[in-house]
Amino acid sequence: MSSIFIINNRGEREPFSWRKVYQSALRVGADKALARHIATRVKKEAYNNISTREIFQKVEEYLYQDYPKAGMRFSLKEAMRKLGPSGFPFEKYIGEIFKRLGFTVQINQYLAGKCVLHEIDFLAKIDRQLLIGECKYHALIGSRVDLKVAMATYACYLDLKTGGFFKRKALKNLQTRSILVTNTKFSSEAIRYANCMKMDLLGWRYPENRGLEYVIESNKFYPITILPSLTGECLKLCGEKAIFLVEDILKEDAHHCAQVSGVPEKKILKLQEEARTLLED
Repeated sequence: MSSIFIINNRGEREPFSWRKVYQSALRVGADKALARHIATRVKKEAYNNISTREIFQKVEEYLYQDYPKAGMRFSLKEAMRKLGPSGFPFEKYIGEIFKRLGFTVQINQYLAGKCVLHEIDFLAKIDRQLLIGECKYHALIGSRVDLKVAMATYACYLDLKTGGFFKRKALKNLQTRSILVTNTKFSSEAIRYANCMKMDLLGWRYPENRGLEYVIESNKFYPITILPSLTGECLKLCGEKAIFLVEDILKEDAHHCAQVSGVPEKKILKLQEEARTLLED
């Protein structure tokens, strides 16, 4: 048992776990030797009541020093938290992911329910399936999407199902489902309710082994905010050009972007270099 206690993201004290740090490093691609080295180094530097956020920062820093690709992958959760404050709406990033998965996507739609008008974050259609999507972004570390949010999302879906939008002939034979997407975790009650109502959830590590981080990692749908050299001016450029995913920065001509935006070409080239490192097999 560790004699060092940490403060987790929910403000609770728990013993420092060398194995958790080790497994986290392995999960993002570090080999066993590097993972052991980092876990041991972090343990030596840890002190009583150190926050998990500080531990996270140490692991990310040490990974990036020895294996930049793993360091960037490790920062995925933090990169997701940056989507809101960056001016990149979370629902647009999620919409882009569904597009890359083959869906036809519409963002921020106003649809008539039986009782009231609803703003829907996204509609995603593929074959005979239509997803009615609600996105819940949280910047606060340790936040969870709770039962009230799940119930409100499904209530909206039920109102839409009996409203004018679904009376259209084009939608008559479609299989429709409600889906709630978040960059954080769901409470156990929210999961229980969603399962009972046959409502889809997509969040951090949920569904198990098929969560949002899995969808991103397995398809390399990394948000542009994961790149370490992304400055404010570069972020503004990406927003203007609707570059949400890392892979899209490689499609741009750095020299032309520099000329039209005023962002130094070397900064754009640095982003592209990091993008290639992250996306390489």
